[in-house]
Amino acid sequence: ESPEVLGQRIVCDPEKGLKCRVSENPQGCLDYEVRFLCDCEITTPTIECPPAMTYRQCAMPCERVCMYYTSVLQASGICLTSDACAPGCVEENRNSACPPGFFLTNNDRCVTAVECRCRLPNGQVLQ
Repeated sequence: ESPEVLGQRIVCDPEKGLKCRVSENPQGCLDYEVRFLCDCEITTPTIECPPAMTYRQCAMPCERVCMYYTSVLQASGICLTSDACAPGCVEENRNSACPPGFFLTNNDRCVTAVECRCRLPNGQVLQ
């Protein structure tokens, strides 16, 4: 219920938060749960795909993305859960970026499991 309905006098200050003065509330201050709405415009970066391919937000299940590329995606807030999808370019007649048995290694390249290489944070490929 709102503070007004409960007879509470409070002040909401964006810089200092919710203030309830005991001197203004003879029954004391209640413990409030506050929810904020940030109405921000979300912009999706424009990705250029090769001809005959379309960009999709869910191009490949994250479980079929090479581990190095998964870490790159996770650093961007993508593939944080096991059932998540990686975005990428998909051929117009396909359901996913890579055929069965292949893994996504970057935005639009598919490789076999053996070809999925590990990389150090500096980009050096480990053999």
